Amino acid sequence: MMNNTTQTKVKGKEKGNEEKIERQKFQRNSKRLLKWQVMIEDWDYFCTYHPTVVRDHIYKGVPDSLRGIVWQMMTNSLVLKVEHKGYYQELLKRARTEIDDVITKDINRTFPKHICFRERNGIGQKSLFNIMKAYSEHHTAVGYCQGTGFICAIMLLYMDEESTFWLFHRLMTEYEMEGLFKEGMPDVTMHFYVLERLVQIYLPNLFAHFKEQHVEIGMYASRWFLTLFSCNFPFNTVLRIWDLFFAEGMIIVYKVGLAFLVKAEADLLALGMEEILEHLKIISNGMTDDDELIRAALQIDLTSAKLKQI
Repeated sequence: MMNNTTQTKVKGKEKGNEEKIERQKFQRNSKRLLKWQVMIEDWDYFCTYHPTVVRDHIYKGVPDSLRGIVWQMMTNSLVLKVEHKGYYQELLKRARTEIDDVITKDINRTFPKHICFRERNGIGQKSLFNIMKAYSEHHTAVGYCQGTGFICAIMLLYMDEESTFWLFHRLMTEYEMEGLFKEGMPDVTMHFYVLERLVQIYLPNLFAHFKEQHVEIGMYASRWFLTLFSCNFPFNTVLRIWDLFFAEGMIIVYKVGLAFLVKAEADLLALGMEEILEHLKIISNGMTDDDELIRAALQIDLTSAKLKQI
């Protein structure tokens, strides 16, 4: 049994070790942040002549303090904001339409517990409404579709309204998202088909079990595509996925989805339909080890060429 003096020494040593670990963590983060700042200052140069360096840094995660600017640089949405100066403000001046009430109702259900969006008619909700309203006017083929609010809300946490608008526009037009939200959602069926084939190829036992239990792709994966996992995984994990998505596009959704199912496969094979769907929700919410999920996703042997063959 330790006496008081020994206990004090042990606690002091433990505290010293914790402080040392925190100092080392701070030093690593500071060095990482500095490297990112250097890349940002000469972004085009690094992307052209050192793309592997940029890719490796993105794989490790964009520093949270720089995510807003980096996402815009990765998508080149900053150019649109400059080239179309004043356009966003013009869209906001247009008359109210019947879709405005629909947007307002949906916004109240968009991250209702988040401090930035939980206040009815608060600054966050007003900004989100403006973006959704403006985009419905800007791109009438897409208009407003439930689910887009979740995507724009996350962007809005890292940049201003207008920047969010243009980044969202890039997402729709350059990242294969437009067809998910057009009337009839034509690309939803296509993505479901591709994902189902991938599950059949990479996880044949799980594929067979899902078929046996009548578990369809749309029962668990619709929000993977429509909200880019923003309603499925913890916030930090979603951000890491988005870092990769902006770098590599829709293929990341497939890779993350497969990595997630690989991790869950053993448990799912022992469950019936209702239990499968419930278990997927539970482990999604508990997916806090973003490093593990990202590593697993990047190790999936899937390329754009393979996708085209499906």
